[in-house]
Amino acid sequence: MQKYIAICITTYKRPTGLSRLLAALALQEIPIGCDVRIVVVDNNYRCAEFIRKTSQVFGFNQILTVQRANVFSFLKYPQAPFDLIFADPPYDMEDIQHIPEVKVYQTLN
Repeated sequence: MQKYIAICITTYKRPTGLSRLLAALALQEIPIGCDVRIVVVDNNYRCAEFIRKTSQVFGFNQILTVQRANVFSFLKYPQAPFDLIFADPPYDMEDIQHIPEVKVYQTLN
């Protein structure tokens, strides 16, 4: 049985923080036989381009996709469930408590 780790990163105009997070993910040991999928969600065109270029620096160009979308809309109807979500909305955002719950894959043992 194939195992997966699906990670969603939601961000908005925070290139430095995103670079640090991707660098930290690049250092993680992935279990043998496990596929990783990373989706970064940002609705800003310039940031989406930065994310694509940065993913190549860390060797994620095969496993990372960028979704230009509103984070609340994306998480309400994700294309697939995620094991881990790094939510990084602006901290003064009034509706932060409305980040919807997302179904997750069965945890890896």
